[in-house]
Amino acid sequence: MSEYATVGKPVKVDLEVRDVMMNYGASGSALCFNCGNCTAVCPLSENGAPFPRSMVRFVQLGSREDILRSPEPWLCYFCNECSATCPRDAKPGNTMAAARKYQIRSATFAPVADLLVTKRWGIAVLLAVASLLYYAGLYYVGALKLPSQLLFQAFVPEEVMHIAGMVAGIFAVTVMAIAIIRVLYWISRGRESKYDSLGRRIKAIFGSLPLMITEVLAQRRMSGCEQGRPRWIGHVMTMWGFIGLFVTSGLIYMLNPNLANYPYSLTNPIQILANVSAASLIIGMSLMLYDRRTGRATTQDHDYFDWVFFYTIFTAGITGLAVEVFRFSGMLLPTFIAYSIHIINVLFLIAFAPFSKFAHVGIRPFVIWYSKYAGLV
Repeated sequence: MSEYATVGKPVKVDLEVRDVMMNYGASGSALCFNCGNCTAVCPLSENGAPFPRSMVRFVQLGSREDILRSPEPWLCYFCNECSATCPRDAKPGNTMAAARKYQIRSATFAPVADLLVTKRWGIAVLLAVASLLYYAGLYYVGALKLPSQLLFQAFVPEEVMHIAGMVAGIFAVTVMAIAIIRVLYWISRGRESKYDSLGRRIKAIFGSLPLMITEVLAQRRMSGCEQGRPRWIGHVMTMWGFIGLFVTSGLIYMLNPNLANYPYSLTNPIQILANVSAASLIIGMSLMLYDRRTGRATTQDHDYFDWVFFYTIFTAGITGLAVEVFRFSGMLLPTFIAYSIHIINVLFLIAFAPFSKFAHVGIRPFVIWYSKYAGLV
């Protein structure tokens, strides 16, 4: 077993945990006969840890304690080398993905997470609710009508956008922060510090930050996955696209809270940053889609949740670009149709970020940071 496991202690078998993990995509774990091939081929297996072999075993046992204590699910980038070479077709890569979903479920509101992951109609219902709230808000402020000019604040008053954005953002940040704290608590629980002084501990804490930062900005560990170059480039471009759009939204909110003279011209620096970021996002998502259809990722079992989340992001990027094209073409109605779809997708992605694959953005860097600090990577 891995050093992350409760070695030497009785393991409490929980059949309910095993059933939940099966529903989350780990059904192939029942076929595993513990040959160790997945660990041998994994380019990210480090320090002698049986990665991802140990996680498959934890699922087979239904050991909730070991699944939650392991940082392994967040150190895995789902390159799927393990599943592609598994002699039993046990799909250990899917088990690692299921373990991430289980940790997210346990760290947030389980009913919401279960709705998103295990119910095929869950995301459709939540998108419908988000759309209903959006249009109800417009109706309440008397803005549910097509304006006579291409000014977004005339279609969606700034107070509606600010309130909706702040509510969704505060909710998402709060839930994400709680999830990060809980995950770090689980994986650090019971581990003895290897540092014999406060000074060395503080030095190690700050010394582990560069790895965390490079993972966020360059996905360095993922670049080591064999045949994973298109997927790695896609991930990096998508990440930078999101970062750029996040910075753009922040600048607009701080520098132009009343949305005066908005939308900006194409030569405005903020608009240039927004357009470049949107292009990076769309190209990155397109590369990831290409990899899923033609590359090593074709051996992965992407469930409906992965695809819906993927297309929700893609739709947000495409509609954002469509808004630009339509508004500079002077097309009033198409502009505001695209704008409405864009806003609904963005608010949905923000509000449900802690329960979705967006949780990786918040949790993974901190787990990598702690793993470096604790000497696990």
